[in-house]
Amino acid sequence: MKPVILIAILLLLSSCVHYSSVGEHTFSIDYCKDSTFDWDSKIQIEGVIPLETKDSCLLSYARKCIVTDTKIIYYDEKQKSIFVFDDTGIFLYGIDALGGGEGEYTMIKDVIMSYDKKAVLILDNVSILAFDAETGQFQYRIALDEHIASDFYQFANVDKDLFYFWSMDKENCLYSYENGKIDAVQKRTGFPYVCQKFFYDSAGVLNFLPDYGSFNVMEIKNRQLQTKYIVDFGRWTLPKDLIPVNTTEFNESDSKPFFKCISSAFETDKNIYLSTVSPDLSLYNICIDKYTKEVISGNQDKNAPVVVVNAVGEYFYGILYPFFFSGDDQFSKEIRKYGKNEESNPLVIKFTFK
Repeated sequence: MKPVILIAILLLLSSCVHYSSVGEHTFSIDYCKDSTFDWDSKIQIEGVIPLETKDSCLLSYARKCIVTDTKIIYYDEKQKSIFVFDDTGIFLYGIDALGGGEGEYTMIKDVIMSYDKKAVLILDNVSILAFDAETGQFQYRIALDEHIASDFYQFANVDKDLFYFWSMDKENCLYSYENGKIDAVQKRTGFPYVCQKFFYDSAGVLNFLPDYGSFNVMEIKNRQLQTKYIVDFGRWTLPKDLIPVNTTEFNESDSKPFFKCISSAFETDKNIYLSTVSPDLSLYNICIDKYTKEVISGNQDKNAPVVVVNAVGEYFYGILYPFFFSGDDQFSKEIRKYGKNEESNPLVIKFTFK
């Protein structure tokens, strides 16, 4: 069954292209309701990694996919499991440890790589579990204060003893954990909407996406949070008086014809890629050239639904699910080239924006 992120892929012609004329670190988005983000003409594929298909690693849709120099970590939420492949797509091992034992997780809220890339880290209800990145063997568990950590849903590990957590707590949206101590970093300013919250830029700096109702990209440097970019949707920005503070208000605001938050963000040396939900509730893609300030935006292309999952250095990485591709675009050609069909595991592409 197609997931919401791909079913919501609709609509017409070519993507909007304009140049941001607001402040140096503010990008103005000229929303075009009937525009489509033309992936086929906007990106250059630099490499393809077909994920191996066999009985021990049959994949559904990725809740998260991490690409490093040597591995691909694929979190399959439906199976509550993590599948790890090498950099050519060969399946290495799976982490399937749902349970209540010492080396088991009660749930997977988030999965990341450790700061040194030596461990796969899983955030469950009130702890962090570490699995060896080479073998998948359980290594250790970090117990967290359950009164605070039960609201943690995403995290990042920036140093040996330093973690950051995005929380659904009523008072604070961002916490740090260092040397066994949890501290509040950022007060809540909007509704705790669950979407991507952390990403690293090309310089290795941790970035943070705040609450529903905010359109800032923040960076965390020297344990300080500061605004890095502002995304301006003009008259299509959710008005401040409609920013919800509870579920009832959220249900009312979410159907209003505005942009409400940034759903995901990834950054390379040259570009920033953002995704959000448009006023007509379609998945909406944005690519910004950091140097020329050119902005390309549009609704997701139903004929080429590329899902961006990561960025490392100068390259973005995206997932192609064979089921959704059957045309003459470059993505469909790559799928056929590798002998994939709609039952096959997806391909990971490495690409740049033209």
